[in-house]
Amino acid sequence: MKIKKILGYYGLILFAINALALFLTSSFISNVLTDTKLLNIMNEFITNRKKLNFILETIPFTVPFLFCFAYTKKLVESNNIQQRKKLLVNLPFAYSLIGISGWFIGFIVNFCFTFYFKLKYNLSILNHILGFSFYYVFMIIFTFMGAFFVLETINRKYVLPHFIPDGHISEIKGVLSPSITFIYILLYITICIFPCCLIFFAFIINSGFEFSSQNIKSIILISIILFLTFLLTIVIARFYSKPLLRLKDCAQNIANGNYDIRTGITTGDELGVLSDTFNDMAVSLQEKELMYETFGKVVTPEIRNWLLQGNTELGGETVCATVLFCDIRGFTTLSEQINPKQVVSLLNKYFSGMEQCIVKHNGIINKYIGDAIMAIFGVPLANENQALDAYKCCLDMRKKLTELNKELEAENLPSIKFGIGLHTGNVLAGNIGSNSRMEYTVIGDTVNVASRIESLCKEYDCDLLLSETTVEKINNSGEACPQLKSIGETQIRGRKTAMNIYKG
Repeated sequence: MKIKKILGYYGLILFAINALALFLTSSFISNVLTDTKLLNIMNEFITNRKKLNFILETIPFTVPFLFCFAYTKKLVESNNIQQRKKLLVNLPFAYSLIGISGWFIGFIVNFCFTFYFKLKYNLSILNHILGFSFYYVFMIIFTFMGAFFVLETINRKYVLPHFIPDGHISEIKGVLSPSITFIYILLYITICIFPCCLIFFAFIINSGFEFSSQNIKSIILISIILFLTFLLTIVIARFYSKPLLRLKDCAQNIANGNYDIRTGITTGDELGVLSDTFNDMAVSLQEKELMYETFGKVVTPEIRNWLLQGNTELGGETVCATVLFCDIRGFTTLSEQINPKQVVSLLNKYFSGMEQCIVKHNGIINKYIGDAIMAIFGVPLANENQALDAYKCCLDMRKKLTELNKELEAENLPSIKFGIGLHTGNVLAGNIGSNSRMEYTVIGDTVNVASRIESLCKEYDCDLLLSETTVEKINNSGEACPQLKSIGETQIRGRKTAMNIYKG
């Protein structure tokens, strides 16, 4: 679908509507208007001048053609995507205005000729002005309304879904959006006001501008009816526009995360069905959001998002990751000193503080193992600075624990000590388990070594130990850490070869 081709079709539609308006006014409307001596003189004057006659007859078509060509050129040649969208959305309204430009110019030309012949022949021009005014007003209204509704229908059904498939048209700057009330008023003027005025004008002309008491009563009655129907048009327009605006506000609230909103529209028509469906959708979204948030608490948000992208197959892939194990020292003894509720409260405070540090440094908590934490860096999203991030996370955890112990001391609760082990290496990361129950985790020698390193903190009486591979990764990141000191080759339980371990 090419824009030039579409605009060509729109131009043909506009031409056809202008031609139909000319046919209707020439065949029917002009018969209602009284022929005057001035009209005959003007027709004779114009007919005897072929060039002038040709120009006047083609004005309703040539002027819109020139404007359409300019609009088309601007749309096709524009390199600004937003501007092209705006011009495309405004096309029906713009073409409708362009369509009546020829009739408007014809009205001005006719008006000028009328005064020219009045001065030349000293003739009465009132009947003629009224006559050609209605003639042109009818063509202007018919052309505008016909072009707008036909082109707007085609634009909405075929053109805009193709060129602007993502929608959000109301967010485009400069877009003309006629309201429902505006369209109803245009329709009211077209099918009610103008026909009544046309009949009234013919009646006045045929009665020779004589206003009897009966005629005046009829005019007053018609005016009252037109006024009441206008009010009814406004009421009906608001009858539909207000619920739609309410639905729009509710949709905006839902887009902002407020799922408690309800439309409050209770009717038995299509709007009522739409409202009920909308409210059901809000309830469904609220339930899904609750499940989404709950899922993000059972597993970390990063893993939740990874799984919701469709990664639910069993299995995994080998990747490089940094694994962190953190365990509370003497937790059994600590639990004996306080009651179970205090134990739970203490653990919740501790885990919350540690989680903040891990998330802050691009890590994810893989699981809580009693009073221990297992966190991973570099999965499911790759991270070249995973080792450095993990080390900085450990330093923050140390600071956080100091702050937490001050709070515990103020509550007369025992303080906490922990040990942390870091190791970097290849792991198998993915969904482990069965088809009915699985867990995203990492497994492999790297995980086991990280756990063993953490347990060595007791032996070396420290709170942070790192493997040589982790330290190498940290140094390769370009950030020197002189506070890291090697404690030499250390035998790791379960491994045949010793490892160089660093104290943090």
